[in-house]
Amino acid sequence: AIPVAYFNKAIKVDTYFNQQHDYSNSQLEEISSRSNAQYVLLSQITSLSTSDKLNSDYAFWQDESYQRHYQIEFSLFNGTTYEPLWQQSYQSQAIWPFEKTAIIDVNSNRFWQSPFGQSISEINQTLSYDLQAAMACLPTQGKIMHMENSKVVINLGKAHGLEKGQQLSIAHHNYLTDAQGNTMPYTITTLNRIRVEQLYQHSAIAVSINAQPLPGVQINDIVEVATP
Repeated sequence: AIPVAYFNKAIKVDTYFNQQHDYSNSQLEEISSRSNAQYVLLSQITSLSTSDKLNSDYAFWQDESYQRHYQIEFSLFNGTTYEPLWQQSYQSQAIWPFEKTAIIDVNSNRFWQSPFGQSISEINQTLSYDLQAAMACLPTQGKIMHMENSKVVINLGKAHGLEKGQQLSIAHHNYLTDAQGNTMPYTITTLNRIRVEQLYQHSAIAVSINAQPLPGVQINDIVEVATP
């Protein structure tokens, strides 16, 4: 399946941005599973405040003009282990050319061509560059979605740079609890290896190297391109 955006319902994300990262693994699992995504990016707008009126009350012939502040936070999570990988906050300020309390269609050209809309577009562009830099060194990981004897179906394919004949390692992932009660993800790499046999755009079928059943391997285990 092709990765798709998942926004069927509003998600309360405050806990994903606190220092303790007291977030819900089950919610991240639901998002990554429904969207077939390796990573989950969450965001929250933290400010849309306006400044005092910029023009003078004596300049009655002028339209009222305000500066509007925009602040947004992003947090990136591993869609397989659910651990936080990256977090960043962005902010800007620009002229709000509409009535102070006007309800504006944020999908309209009128909004995105305004100074305020353009300032948000600049943030989105910066975000794109920062995300690419943050993810450049991250390994390509996927999950086992289906198993049958020595064959497995994984959610990686051509779109992820996978090639026919490549070998993949398999790892179990779980969580440790420290003395303070905080949970921390950890993985245990197994001795099992599989080879990509059939390759599709967003999935692949792989078989065990020796064509034998894969002991201890189960659905949702992690697969990663094996190092030589």
